[in-house]
Amino acid sequence: MERTQFGAGLLAVGLATIAAAAVEFGTKIPRLTGVGVGAGAVVALVGLASVLGYGFDPDGDNRVAGVLVVFGAVAAFGLLVTGLMHAIE
Repeated sequence: MERTQFGAGLLAVGLATIAAAAVEFGTKIPRLTGVGVGAGAVVALVGLASVLGYGFDPDGDNRVAGVLVVFGAVAAFGLLVTGLMHAIE
């Protein structure tokens, strides 16, 4: 997977997480609204930086940044799934 595809995917997950947190968490789980919006914003910014050619390089030497990006993306995706599950209820 190239950097642009990776960044675009992170950007999409980040924006979807922000939307889910603002809509779903705001009405059903207000305590998670700030966490969801914050996590989504961080993931979206990392995705945007990757699309623009900066940030996480999967083949680079900075393994700590890679681990943080992967765990951040997984956390944001988990928040997104939680928001969607509450939307379906």
